Amino acid sequence: MLDKENKEAQVEEDIDEIINESIKTKNEDGSFSHKVRLCVIELVGLEVAVEKVSPVIQSVLRHILGKSLDRSDLPNPTTTRAIVDEGHYIAKTFILEKFNKAENGSLGRDGTTRKKKKIVDTSITLDSGDVISLGLDRVYKENAIYKEPPERAQ
Repeated sequence: MLDKENKEAQVEEDIDEIINESIKTKNEDGSFSHKVRLCVIELVGLEVAVEKVSPVIQSVLRHILGKSLDRSDLPNPTTTRAIVDEGHYIAKTFILEKFNKAENGSLGRDGTTRKKKKIVDTSITLDSGDVISLGLDRVYKENAIYKEPPERAQ
């Protein structure tokens, strides 16, 4: 029983130490850490605007962990875009490797409507049965030939 209490106390100490430890967002060379880069890619994948990524990270840290980070410790919108571009390259490289290893595959498109907007998903189905989405496109005609024109600034 005493051993269990000691383990619980140690776990609580470890958690407190992690929470009280300073958050390191950059490597020694000044580049952003792997964890920050993955966080940025995931947030943009969840449709958080590039300009809002750093404020969202700050908000979560403040409200969940009680930590604060200076804006300079997080990527600015230009750096966020560069990190997202790297993420796209990594994803495309992964898809290419999977496709090259497969004996065959098929390209498919599937349309649906979300919030009165027509969406088309393009995906690859590999011989293993794996389905890899290549992304969603908005279209404005049923035949999916025409992509939705960019929205004009008001």
